[in-house]
Amino acid sequence: MRFMGTVKWFDPIRGLGVIGLAGGATDCLVDHSALRGTVCNPLAAGETVEFGVIQFGASTAARDVIRLGFSLVPTTIEEG
Repeated sequence: MRFMGTVKWFDPIRGLGVIGLAGGATDCLVDHSALRGTVCNPLAAGETVEFGVIQFGASTAARDVIRLGFSLVPTTIEEG
């Protein structure tokens, strides 16, 4: 089964980050080795991705991560 989500954060030095599942479900850990294609370009916060999941214990990790780009919908609305 494949899921869609948004990268919450990614540390390019450690090669680890977190993806928030679309719909507000649980978060998934992501390792640089799970990225499909070039691993030279780390994920960025706000990037939309598609991925599979692996369960291990109480944790969920992303696998076979495909980049889809950035959302054009703002995450916050400023009143002015």
